[in-house]
Amino acid sequence: MSEVPTSSTAGSSASATTTATTTASTKAGPMPAGQPRSTAATSLALLALVGMAGGGYLLWQQQQRLQTLQSAYADLATTAQTLQSVQSQQQTAAEQLSNLSTRQQGTEQGLQETRNAQQQLLNGQQQLQLSVQQQVQSASVAVAEQSAKLAALTQQVSSIESLFNNSGAQAQRQQLLADVSGMLQLADLRLQLAQDVDAAVLLLRSADSLLARSSEAALLSLRGQVSAALQQLAALPSIDSAALYQRLQKLNDMQQGLAPVAANAVADFAVDAQANTVSANASWWQRLRQFIGQYFVVTRRDTAVTPLFTPEQRWLIHKGLELQLRQAQLAVLENQQTTFAAALNDALQSVQTQLQGSEQASIVAELQVLQSVQLRPALPSLAGLVATVQALQSGAFVPVVSAPTMPTSATPAPLPETPAPASVTP
Repeated sequence: MSEVPTSSTAGSSASATTTATTTASTKAGPMPAGQPRSTAATSLALLALVGMAGGGYLLWQQQQRLQTLQSAYADLATTAQTLQSVQSQQQTAAEQLSNLSTRQQGTEQGLQETRNAQQQLLNGQQQLQLSVQQQVQSASVAVAEQSAKLAALTQQVSSIESLFNNSGAQAQRQQLLADVSGMLQLADLRLQLAQDVDAAVLLLRSADSLLARSSEAALLSLRGQVSAALQQLAALPSIDSAALYQRLQKLNDMQQGLAPVAANAVADFAVDAQANTVSANASWWQRLRQFIGQYFVVTRRDTAVTPLFTPEQRWLIHKGLELQLRQAQLAVLENQQTTFAAALNDALQSVQTQLQGSEQASIVAELQVLQSVQLRPALPSLAGLVATVQALQSGAFVPVVSAPTMPTSATPAPLPETPAPASVTP
């Protein structure tokens, strides 16, 4: 901004120089007459050239200064932008610092609340500790009092035991015999009524464990009888119900392949034979039908017509036999000897009279073998043991070791095997 007047000064200097040159020329005197006017023109031209050169130089300087000013202005604009950015950053930093101060105040407040809560908790723990200490002291006093009472009670119990020592042994013996008698009676009932050998064995073992607590000779003799009863029950044959059930199921599967016999052979499905002749009292229409029938019938049957089974009748025959075998299976599971025998008898009769086929002989042989199976083996009676215990309770017992009584029926053998059937031509 201060260099612009300098340009004006340079212009004034150039004008002064031109004026001085002109004055000097004037002072030198008039030009000779012989010189041509071209000298003046040349001088003027030279002066014009010098002025133009000075003006160009000044113009160049002005342009350089203008570029310098523009560059400085651009630097000032960049500096202003930088300054604005720095101010914006300073403002953001100030806001962040304000937020940080707010958070710090909240954190300090939370820390203060935490310190207060910790102090309250510490105070509560101290109070609880004091209360527990007081309770422990009171409990210690109460335990000491109870210990003293227990010691006194123990002395009283000892004195009572010493008073009733003799009568207590007799009462224990009677209680033992009563428990053993009840167990033996219950075991006998389970054997005779429910055929439950496992429950009877469990009860006998419980009675034996009670008798083992005493070393009295009479009770040792009774324990020997109980052991003999246990051995006898362990020696009883057991029926494999699962295998017997499977054999009946196999028979049920085999009978499905048999075919029914002629319908006339089954009483439930028999058809009455119809006469092939016409009675003397027949109408003229019946006589005409008979006369015409003699010439148009291809074959003529002289015997009664054997009707065929319908699918419903065949299904009814097989389903009836299946129900009989199912009843036998149910009797096996429920240990019902009478039902088992009746179901096998009905099934055998049905196979022999209503069905035919290659498997008929095998099914009949198997059913006959199964008829000999006894679901309920002969079980011993524990009445002798019960009478012995009752005699011990009354005090009129003479120690004699004897085994429990066994019924006269023979012990059943294991399940018999089915003999190989002979070849049968259907």
